[in-house]
Amino acid sequence: MISGLFFSHTSLSKEAETVAGNLLSRSALLDGCDVLSAKKLDQAIDLLGLSETVRFVWLYHEKGLELFDRTLAVKIKADFFGPTVSYRLRNGGGFGQMIAKAVGAKGQLLRIIDATAGLGTDALVLASLGCEVRLLERQPAVRALLSDGIKQATRFAANKDERLMETLSRMELLHEPTLDELSEKDSWEPADVIYLDPMFPKKSKQARVKKEMQVLQALVGEDDDADRLLERALQCTPKRVVVKRPRVAPYLAGKTPSHSLLGKSNRFDVYIVH
Repeated sequence: MISGLFFSHTSLSKEAETVAGNLLSRSALLDGCDVLSAKKLDQAIDLLGLSETVRFVWLYHEKGLELFDRTLAVKIKADFFGPTVSYRLRNGGGFGQMIAKAVGAKGQLLRIIDATAGLGTDALVLASLGCEVRLLERQPAVRALLSDGIKQATRFAANKDERLMETLSRMELLHEPTLDELSEKDSWEPADVIYLDPMFPKKSKQARVKKEMQVLQALVGEDDDADRLLERALQCTPKRVVVKRPRVAPYLAGKTPSHSLLGKSNRFDVYIVH
């Protein structure tokens, strides 16, 4: 259950009310000036008598929208201009990256559909390489974070980072959250590449994923229909479909790819369609 939205300053109240109205069927909008730390959030929720029913809490402040997981005591957001992201864009290896090789990016314009966009990290990398990326995300909470992340990054880049602004201009979060809904549109145009990054299978306690990924797993589940997603992507007749998988995971739908690119922990399965 996702309940409540806190905002960090009364000057954001109108904007926060709009965000809350889009996210929550029953909006519990609170002035959160003093409750943005995990400890103070827990104290505030206890005072509301919601401690046993609330795992996820929305936060809205001057840096945008976040989702706080009380169980894991971690916040997640879609970040397109923070230090970690900026470093990867500057030093990630450009066209030498595995993801770039997997989609076939070599400096030419590619139209890519990221059908499982998540928090948009891979889409941002592809857009930074000159690809036009349309993003789909069916999980409403993740989609809300993604939408706000693009908005906040655009605000930041407008006056401070021309290169990032150019990259963001090549990213479009579509209204349709799934491939099925997108392909039903009269204006549907098949992409050059459909990129899939379904939720990885849960790992054992000895090999736990990062907390951010654990939050996404709690929200999204394990993408039980990932096999069907590959089948649907192939039916959309792009030039290729690329699937990101754990290095040792079986092929989706039992389909052997045209080739795979192997990393230390992940791999990219590439299906050449035509």
